[in-house]
Amino acid sequence: MKKTFRTLLSVLMAALLVCACLVPAGAAAELPFDTSLQVNEDGTFKICMFNDLQDKRNPDSRTIALVEAVLDSEQPDLVVIAGDSISDSYVTASADDVAATIKALMKPIADRNIPYLFTFGNHDHDAADALSLEGQIDAYKSYASCIIPDDVCDPGTYNVPVLNSAGDGYAFNVFMMDTGNKNEEVGGYRGVTPEQVEWYKAKSDELKAANGGEVLPSILFQHIPVKEIYQFMEETDDIQNAYFSIDDYKWYRLKDDKLCEGNNYCYEAPCSEKQTVTTGQYEAWLEKGDIIGAFYGHDHINNFVGITEEGIKMGYNAGSGFATYGEGGNRSARIFVLNENAPADYETYNVTYDEIMGTENTFVIMDLFSLKTITMLMRVLYPFIGWIFELLA
Repeated sequence: MKKTFRTLLSVLMAALLVCACLVPAGAAAELPFDTSLQVNEDGTFKICMFNDLQDKRNPDSRTIALVEAVLDSEQPDLVVIAGDSISDSYVTASADDVAATIKALMKPIADRNIPYLFTFGNHDHDAADALSLEGQIDAYKSYASCIIPDDVCDPGTYNVPVLNSAGDGYAFNVFMMDTGNKNEEVGGYRGVTPEQVEWYKAKSDELKAANGGEVLPSILFQHIPVKEIYQFMEETDDIQNAYFSIDDYKWYRLKDDKLCEGNNYCYEAPCSEKQTVTTGQYEAWLEKGDIIGAFYGHDHINNFVGITEEGIKMGYNAGSGFATYGEGGNRSARIFVLNENAPADYETYNVTYDEIMGTENTFVIMDLFSLKTITMLMRVLYPFIGWIFELLA
């Protein structure tokens, strides 16, 4: 009996040994979230952010030139489009016009076969009267390099994890959030909804579980800033060196001591989610502890990065498009270089049109009608009509 048992045990062990030999070296358990993104062999991963391309069916050639030049010089692993691809002045656009605009703007990325993600801005929501958000997503997905997943919270709110260089786990995660349009009840901008906040919290927990119980570092992109962007601003009575907020009718200037190193500038008071409304988004980031960066568009002539009192790095990329207002040749892309060994210590910098294309041919008549110009007019008029705004505040 013992001999028979030993024989069976030997056969079983031999079978297990054969099965083990058939498993490739370094094979890992199946990961719960599909992704086509992976850190490079050297441990780095580069993201390129564009926003406020804001154009029509035949985009401004300078916008396309900027996109192409940045992609060719920076060679990113992922491109994110942080909203407002459609012009706010495209009131005659048909569904076909909107789709054609999206395809024209995404073509330089698709031609280079670079994976890209997208979320909506307020003007994309405006364009939904011509082409629904789902229809706009279909236009983005018409190119194979668009990797927006099927598992989403809503058409513009989803996440995509990035595999580590070994391919046996996740290095970090990318959140794309749709901040909607205007707040019809109290004015200003809506920001995210309670449903989106709950989705984010649940997804954060799922990613943590998939990461062996450790928080998975995440970088987040959305169009409209959270109101905590005002941690980088201070109220001032020195209106000649400040910018007027159309949200609360006060004057603000940038706090230099709150900012990270780099080319930081601010030419308009942040147009964030309504300051008197609590969306709960920033509070959710603090609760989950996974957001290593949150970056925004929307304010075309702001370009700064800081760290909040609670330790979250966040900031802007100035507008990228020449068919809307901006700051001349300062139209830009923002680059992020992450390392899987220290994701939170990523490098971020801007590449401007002036730097990459030269300083000629950067005049845009729309720049004369920007919020920077409005502020300059307000500096003249405010001493006479400021009492009106003080009543409104």
